[in-house]
Amino acid sequence: MGYQAVTVAVLYAMPAEQTRFDRSSASYGKWRDNVTNPAWDRDDHFVNYVLHPYWGAAYYIRARERGLDRWQSLGYSALLSAIYEFGAEALFEPVSYQDLIVTPLAGWLLGEYVFSPIRASIKAKPGEPDAVDKVALVLTDPLGALNGVTDRIFGVETRVSFAPIRPIGPSGPAAAALAEGRGSWPGPHRTSPRALSWGLQLQVRW
Repeated sequence: MGYQAVTVAVLYAMPAEQTRFDRSSASYGKWRDNVTNPAWDRDDHFVNYVLHPYWGAAYYIRARERGLDRWQSLGYSALLSAIYEFGAEALFEPVSYQDLIVTPLAGWLLGEYVFSPIRASIKAKPGEPDAVDKVALVLTDPLGALNGVTDRIFGVETRVSFAPIRPIGPSGPAAAALAEGRGSWPGPHRTSPRALSWGLQLQVRW
């Protein structure tokens, strides 16, 4: 919702002939009139049938990446589309039938049958993704990439993890002592060579 508010602010700053925003009387009364009188908007076909499906797919992929199934992700996309239409955008223009219908439904098709296979094929590759793959991952999940940037800026995301270190067998004098069958390492601490060394790796990321 925060991103949507920023988007509306950017659109508000753009020329009115491009956004078709009525900025003359933004008020609660204007918002109430816009949400109670939906209409077919007059935006360009590129906006209605390319950009809106793209963002519907972005909503869908974000839900899928968070573990929701297909129908839950479709509902998530429809919910975010409705919040945008009935939220800040309704201060400037009536709720759009196209955006309520096309954004989630076309976004579901685009996300499930285009974006998801692309992301799955990239993730299935061995090793780190190359530059082209990284761009594709960002373009197919722009909200996820934006979340990462926002979290780093505000320090929201902090991860603390412990990872086990593989067992390390005795070496040097301890290994020689084992080879000779002696019961302990002939060092100052008399550590038993029969016990493997274990460890934990502490990792803090913010």
